[in-house]
Amino acid sequence: RIEMLRSRVAKQSNYRKVDSPQALAEHEIMKAKLDGFLNPGQSLIKYKENDRSYPARYARAIAYYQTKSPDHALRLVDGLLAEQPDNPYLWELKGQILFEFGRGKEAEAPQRRSVALKPDAALLRINLAQTLIGLGDKAHVEEGVGELKRALLNEGDNSVAWRLMAEAYDRLGQDGQARLATAEAYFSLGAPEEAYVFARRAQDLLAKNTTEWRRASDIVLVSEPAARQQQRKRG
Repeated sequence: RIEMLRSRVAKQSNYRKVDSPQALAEHEIMKAKLDGFLNPGQSLIKYKENDRSYPARYARAIAYYQTKSPDHALRLVDGLLAEQPDNPYLWELKGQILFEFGRGKEAEAPQRRSVALKPDAALLRINLAQTLIGLGDKAHVEEGVGELKRALLNEGDNSVAWRLMAEAYDRLGQDGQARLATAEAYFSLGAPEEAYVFARRAQDLLAKNTTEWRRASDIVLVSEPAARQQQRKRG
């Protein structure tokens, strides 16, 4: 299979073209990121402390984050940000580290900065929303809902965004909206039985003939046949 793939690749029109230095540098950063997330322990060996290249420091920052050494990770990220202050993904990484290690209030500013630098990136808005919702007070939770709505305009089937939306509406005491968001999350995951159950609950809680009630009804209609079929299979 490997030889077949090699043969196929060799026949492609771009096979012998040499990548630009910028493309090669971006590739090294991508590999470093994957190494840091997927093999953090090995990355701390592979990317040595005396290697001051950007990919090495980036990989070590992520690896320290993954191995529960946030202070080490944050020092490296801050050093990278000093060189690339307009890199939204470095700000996002800093915010995520702070958030995941219980420093949600500190995470807010870097997450906001990441969105300001790349406002069309749904992932960055979702991470900001997660931080805002985690702060817990009504104003931040409502703002988090707004950020999720904007993210879902670009990624309407993002189950993480819908799950966070359900959490936010629960915090706000809007049970019908929370059940609808949960139905949307299951629907986007291809879980019709669960989507059907929560959409039915949403129907009971939402005012009839509103946009939200109609959406819940749509999910019920689409999911019911598959949900019934799954129930029959279980006997």
